[in-house]
Amino acid sequence: KVIGLGSSTFIALVLLWAGSVNLIYRINPAEVLIEDIKYNNQRALESYRSGNTSLPGGEKEFNREQLNQLERMLDDAMGFIKRRMGVLLVLFSIIGTGLSYFIGARVFASHGIRLMKLPEFSKWRPTEGVVWGLILGGILYFGGLYGRMQVMSTLGLNIGTFFLTVYFISGFSTVSYILHKYKVPVLFRVLLYVLLVVQFYLSVGIGVADVWFDFRKRIKGYGS
Repeated sequence: KVIGLGSSTFIALVLLWAGSVNLIYRINPAEVLIEDIKYNNQRALESYRSGNTSLPGGEKEFNREQLNQLERMLDDAMGFIKRRMGVLLVLFSIIGTGLSYFIGARVFASHGIRLMKLPEFSKWRPTEGVVWGLILGGILYFGGLYGRMQVMSTLGLNIGTFFLTVYFISGFSTVSYILHKYKVPVLFRVLLYVLLVVQFYLSVGIGVADVWFDFRKRIKGYGS
């Protein structure tokens, strides 16, 4: 609740600032940010094309195929940020507030100030009703896509991305519990964690499946 309240306050302040800037100076901060990123991307591409910048290590310069691939990657990244700016703001605010709370709980303890500890990560799972948020995001996204309503599809994309992230974390938590429960060697845990990060939707799938199967309850000694 504290993290949720802190994140909501941060988002409200950012929106208030953006609205004030837009009202007073007729400037849209989101558009300024997008244009700034586009400008820097273009400058980077021009630098690579002119041969002023080489690959890391300075071994060789980019060839035409590599330049085209880099341009596509930058365009894809630009599109990702542009369409998901809202949910990125929400996720970064939650992560930032959560880290602040976690660090505060550790630091303040040495000064005699006690904060409630966060729940153990390996036992955390969202409530069953959260899955409806993911379903709503999918309905809005595909409905807007087929109905050619960009605002609706973008809203659905942001909602869907948020809840996909929730279930990614839930899947990660589930796997973490199982690995600790069966005392899997640390090296294998690290490799599996890296796989889950790289294969984002694998962890999402585990998190969604856990809604119905609740894997941790099926393991003897859950909660002990």
